[in-house]
Formats: sequence, structure tokens, C-alpha cells
Amino acid sequence: MNEHDLRDAFRTAVTTAPPSMNGVAVLDAARRADRKRKATFAGLGAAGAVVAITAGAVLLPGLGGTDTNTVAIGAPSRTTTTSPPTESSRPTVRPDGTTPSPRDGRAEELLDLLAESMPPGFVGRKKLHRAKLFQQQGDLESWRYTATVVTGTTTALDIVVHTAGNGLSEKPCAEGDQSALVCEPLTVDGKRVWISTYSQHVSEPVPRLTASHRHADGTIVSISQSGDGEPPFTKQTLAELVVSPKFVLR
Repeated sequence: MNEHDLRDAFRTAVTTAPPSMNGVAVLDAARRADRKRKATFAGLGAAGAVVAITAGAVLLPGLGGTDTNTVAIGAPSRTTTTSPPTESSRPTVRPDGTTPSPRDGRAEELLDLLAESMPPGFVGRKKLHRAKLFQQQGDLESWRYTATVVTGTTTALDIVVHTAGNGLSEKPCAEGDQSALVCEPLTVDGKRVWISTYSQHVSEPVPRLTASHRHADGTIVSISQSGDGEPPFTKQTLAELVVSPKFVLR
């Protein structure tokens, strides 16, 4: 190439018009770049928020003030409630330290019956009642119910009921018994009642009179009165009381 050719080539390059620019294409490219930039910033912001929440859930202590009791932000709260003990779950102990029996209701019924049986002129004040499993053979249970009523200032009336299956002797005084008890039979409406008294030589602090009867089902009922006050019952009236079927409990 000589000098003339070089000049012609240079002149052509300078005077040739540049290619025309497409304004629409340039605007679309600018918009795509802007959306990409905003999406990048939004992603970075969300990642930072997740990190902040996670750190807060780990480091934020719960109300208890320890690191083990933490509160998770956004998680549903859990409330733990403790129900107060019911009356049935609370152990009941009598004033004397013994535990009530499941059949104390029967003993209380016996106490009511005894208090209502006082003859005219005497008022029975309810004192105590007890129920205790006396004997058990297989599925057969024999219970011992006791109740005490006080009348006047020094006289007490005690009743003891042994339910069927008790295995006790009908006669309260055993043969050859050298104790102070003296037993004698007495008949009431064709039913035999044993009347027990103390001999005059026994050092019993108060006189005691007891009437005992075995009912047809094997239940043994014994009623005693003791004290140096006016007795509410005689031998006969006490015997009539002890044969009453109202004292036969199950």
C-alpha cells in the first residue's frame, strides 16, 4: 500500500456514518439490569432477617430467666397448667390418726339408729363410729361396725355388729371362762339373747350390762350400757332392742 491508498482508507473510515442505535433495545437492557439489582438486594435483606430471627430465638431468654427456657419468635406459645387436687385425691385422716374405712357410712348409719333407739326421757349424744374389716374368707367379708352414744353425764351405750361370716361363738361367755363375765340366756319373741353382767368381785370401774344375739343370717349384734348414772335400759328392754332387724347391716 502506498501513501495514496493509506490516505483514502483513512478518509473512508472517518466519513463513514456509525451504525444506528436501537433505543428500545437499550431501554429493555437497562430495565433488566435494574430488576436484577433489586432482586439481589432483596435476597440479601431476607437472608439477614432470617439470621437475625434465628439469633434472637437462641439468645432471647424465657420468662424463667435461664437459657434453657427460650421463646421462639413466631412459634405458638404453650401454657402448662396444673390442676388443683380434688377432694377425693386428698388423704383424709381422723383426729386420732386412723384412716377412714370405705364402709364408714354404714357405721354412721348404725350410730344414727342407736341414738334414735333411746327410750323416752333419755337423749343420746352421738360420740363416735367405726368400720373395720373383721375377717375374710375368699370373697366373703365380715365387717365389724361400732358406735357409741352418751346419755346423761356418765352413761354410755355401745353397739358392736359383726356381719355374717364372722365365725364367732353365739355365746359371749366361753365354757370354763374364769373371767368376771356371767352369761345367762333370755328369750325374746322366741329368740335367744345372751345377757352378760360382771360379778360383784370384779374390779370393773363402772357396772356393765351387755345383750348379744345372733340373727338368722349369722350377724351378731351386741349392745352394752355402762356407767354409774341412771341406766336407760333394763335387761329385758336391752334384749328386746338387740333382736331388732334394723341393726343387721351388710
